[in-house]
Amino acid sequence: MKKLPLLALLLVVLAACKLDPVDDRWEYYKEWREESEAWLKAMTDSTNEDGTPYFHKVISEYDKNAYVLMHYFNDRNETANNLRPLATSVVDVKYYLRLHNGTAADSSYLSTTPADSVVRFDLGGSLIDGYRVALMDMHIGDSVDVIVPFQSGYGVMGKGTVLPYSNLKFSIKLVDIYEYENQ
Repeated sequence: MKKLPLLALLLVVLAACKLDPVDDRWEYYKEWREESEAWLKAMTDSTNEDGTPYFHKVISEYDKNAYVLMHYFNDRNETANNLRPLATSVVDVKYYLRLHNGTAADSSYLSTTPADSVVRFDLGGSLIDGYRVALMDMHIGDSVDVIVPFQSGYGVMGKGTVLPYSNLKFSIKLVDIYEYENQ
C-alpha cells in the first residue's frame, strides 16, 4: 500500500519533466520562434524609399556563420577617420535592446558610470557574438540599429528576460574606445 503513493509521486515528477521547456525547447517556444523568425525576415527584406536595402549584412571575420544586419543613422563619411574597435578593445557605448515584439529588454540609459547613459564593455569578454560583430564594424560617433539573429545572440538558451530563439534589435552609439592608445 505504501508503494502506491510513491508510484503516483514518481509519475507526477516524470510528467512534469516531460513538460519542462529545457527538454523540448524547440516545440515549447514554437510560437515565439515563428514570430521572431517572421520579424527577422521582414527586417532582412525591408527597403528604403528608393528600393535599396534598409539594413546591410555584416558577417563576422572570425565566424562566417555569425552575422548582423546594420542600419547607420549618421553619415559614415563623417566618422570614417575616427577610431574603430579591435577584438580586444574596451568600448564605451550607449544602447537600447528590444525584442522582436518591441519589448524593452535592456538599456544603458540608467547607467551613470563611466558617464551618463554610457556603459563599458570588453569586446574580448563575454558579449554575444552579434554585439561584438556590430561594434567592430563601427567608428567612434556612429549610431546604428542592429538586428541580431538568435544564433548570434542568446541562442536556444536565452538569458534573463530574453527568451530562447529571440532575434534582437539593438540601438547603439559608439561613444569612445577606452585607452585605445594602450592597446
